[in-house]
Amino acid sequence: MPEPRIGLAWSPLSEKTVIRAGFGMYNDLQDALGYRTDQNAPFNPVYSVGSATTPFQVSSLPIDPSAPPPTGAKLVPGGVQPDMKTPTLISWSLRVQQEVSPNTSLTVGYVGSHGYHELIGIDANEPFPVICPASPCPATYPNVPTLGALAGAPVPAGAFYVPTTTRANPTIANTWTWFSLGTSNYNALQVDVNRRFSHGLSLRGVYTWSKALDDGDSLNATAAPNAPGLVSNPFDLHADYGLATYDVRHIGVISAVYTLPFGKGQPLANSLEGWSNALAGC
Repeated sequence: MPEPRIGLAWSPLSEKTVIRAGFGMYNDLQDALGYRTDQNAPFNPVYSVGSATTPFQVSSLPIDPSAPPPTGAKLVPGGVQPDMKTPTLISWSLRVQQEVSPNTSLTVGYVGSHGYHELIGIDANEPFPVICPASPCPATYPNVPTLGALAGAPVPAGAFYVPTTTRANPTIANTWTWFSLGTSNYNALQVDVNRRFSHGLSLRGVYTWSKALDDGDSLNATAAPNAPGLVSNPFDLHADYGLATYDVRHIGVISAVYTLPFGKGQPLANSLEGWSNALAGC
């Protein structure tokens, strides 16, 4: 889909000072959603046998695909949000470039972005959270997995708890579903120094001080080993909002470029023409 792109370059003081600004919106094409739905029946179903009553042993392998699943096994479906939105990123920047000397320039800038409708993995069959209406909780309520309950103390009124045996859909196990509910933010200060020396040598030093925040960026627990594949609490997504797996606070890079002294206008082989001149200057 078409999205806006705006760029500006301005020299309000002199030709030695340039102010550059940019803004743009970008989308992520969702063309591989079949990956998340390929474990559904009847083609490639996955079952949870943790609570199965029929014995299941390694000696039973290989599994006969035509045999019914063990008694008590529950389907672990995968899926995507039915009304999924297109992930979108808004990016902006502001830089000031100053000529320090005829062969040296300094650029200082700010770069930021905000992402929304980003994909995150959610167990869509989590038990619904329940609020204890009184203290102590009524005996008809399931056990409360809180520190107070584990210690034998009564749970105060208004305390949240989750009935771990009562799922939204008790006929299936957990799910791994992609929802377009993720958000992210990135802010960075960038410093860029360029110096051109004689005889085709150039040096460049770049430093970035940044911070990246999001509420989930590892959809399958494989993209980043330091992030879970599923959000910790589907009913409070902001609880997972924090430093992103790709957050690197300080980055510094120094690079050098040297132009080979071959070809037209160079000290060596300056009489070459056409393709031979192009190849010599590679």
